[in-house]
Amino acid sequence: MVEQLALDLSPKAKGQRRALQALDPAYRKRFREAVESIISRGEPFIVDDVIAITGLPNADGKNNSVGGLMSQLAHAGLIKKVGYKTATREASHGRVIHLWAGVNYGEK
Repeated sequence: MVEQLALDLSPKAKGQRRALQALDPAYRKRFREAVESIISRGEPFIVDDVIAITGLPNADGKNNSVGGLMSQLAHAGLIKKVGYKTATREASHGRVIHLWAGVNYGEK
């Protein structure tokens, strides 16, 4: 999945690629499993819901790789953006972030 970001030459994609390359594979696996568990409920979610399960990937509290993980899962066809919502983590200071759902959300 890092390869998909490699096709994008934007500064954002380059930063995500660097962060993902340095990410612990065990955390990457836990993150995906948490997302799969959340989407099995059939409701939209925000990345803060995933972080509530997995914690942040870095001991210093910086979460610069979680955006890259969400982008990877979207590129892989697992999730899609369905709107926006206010972040729930205090460290996010109430910013507006993407609302995500499984790719089949809203279909019957």
